[in-house]
Amino acid sequence: MTSSLPLLRTLVDIISSGVKDIEDTCARKNLEFPGLDGAFEGTQDIEATKDVPEVAQAICTIVAAASHLTALVQPAQTSMMAAIMQFNVSAALFTAEALSVTEILRDVGNTASGMNVVDIASRAGTSPKKLAHVLRLLATEHIYMEVAPDVFANNRISSLLDSGKPLSEVLDPPMPVMVQGLYVLSQYTRPRDLRDYDSNSCESAKLSTHMPVYMSTPSFAFSDDLNKTLFNMVNKTELTFFEYLGLLENAHIRQRFGIAMGTQGTLTMNGFDWHSVPESAIVVDVGGGVGRASLPIARTCPGLTIKVQDLPNIENDMHNFWKAEYPEALRTGRVEFQVQDFFGTQRVQGADVYLLRSILHDWSDAYCARILNRLREAARPRSKLVVIDAVLSYAVQSDGGVLLANHGHANFTGHAYSVHMMSMFNGQERTLPEFERLFEESGWRLESVKRPDMSYQSFIVAVPSDVPMN
Repeated sequence: MTSSLPLLRTLVDIISSGVKDIEDTCARKNLEFPGLDGAFEGTQDIEATKDVPEVAQAICTIVAAASHLTALVQPAQTSMMAAIMQFNVSAALFTAEALSVTEILRDVGNTASGMNVVDIASRAGTSPKKLAHVLRLLATEHIYMEVAPDVFANNRISSLLDSGKPLSEVLDPPMPVMVQGLYVLSQYTRPRDLRDYDSNSCESAKLSTHMPVYMSTPSFAFSDDLNKTLFNMVNKTELTFFEYLGLLENAHIRQRFGIAMGTQGTLTMNGFDWHSVPESAIVVDVGGGVGRASLPIARTCPGLTIKVQDLPNIENDMHNFWKAEYPEALRTGRVEFQVQDFFGTQRVQGADVYLLRSILHDWSDAYCARILNRLREAARPRSKLVVIDAVLSYAVQSDGGVLLANHGHANFTGHAYSVHMMSMFNGQERTLPEFERLFEESGWRLESVKRPDMSYQSFIVAVPSDVPMN
């Protein structure tokens, strides 16, 4: 066995080089680099520094090297135990969200002073002794800070769980039309009502515990059917996930799902040049829900007409969303809702852009081919297909380098989502060759791929395969 000491030094040098790149870029562009203290302030936050291309690339390299370094220096038994016990971090996170810890700490005002766990627990209605262990685990993961023994405060990461509502409205509210997306995403992974933990549910935290049985049951493991998923196994139902969402009694889950899917709405503008689309062009947001992904397009490109397509049970939610966010677009007809099953004949023929945001990863290849075929039948030579999904790389060692080709932990989210899509829908995130094969089989040709900095998703643009290449 060869010594890994040279690799240790190489990884440290990679990290040092990445830090220097960040320092140089921040100095050259007069930027600040955020710490963990303070709250996240939305799109105008100092966190935007991390989206600067040079900084984003350096961050990706640093995280990849740092996670590789940790795996290398940490005893193998410790690494395995940490992986086995990682589910406790998710459980602790759901607990802190359910008890409104972030909002309780926000009310303190002074982040530096924090709040004693006895006072947090008193407001949350739980045991201070047990809550201390929950919050200390999260603080160990740099979610919350323990500013003194048993005294906790929010930090930049924990503030993302803030619902944005007064504490008095947090404990048992109806779900508002818009709250901070990551707050809802955390809720989407657990039951809305804590009493539902013993009942059937669609929440991924519960489903994931059944994955070993799912993968060991041939009738499920080898099936791509929509009703042979982990969701179906756990809930003992023949309904697909989306049919389940459509049930009247699941309106609250459907609303949370829609908001959670909008956590990266601004991403829509970052990976495709919407200004290159002709004035008065038609954009079809296929399977677009209430149209969150289309909202920034409508605001930025007022000449475009946007058709938001989804199933009938979404229509009221869509109109309520646009009336609240951009009523003028709805009133003038620039944005309209259309009932459309994307497995059926596409009602908008010859659109300039067909947008599929976070759609294909919900489906196995056979179903994706049906969706893409329907769009190809409707497309004209000028039409473009814009797919927003993760593009996965293999976890092999990169050629001539020491880092994994997929940059390891820097791209953890895409690979985790792939397993989640498999559990819920028999879907998956895909590699670039898998996308190319899907496009080729359905009459499209890959034109370009762009991944916005610091996003796990990419913009995959395709054109009809019979359109001459430039």
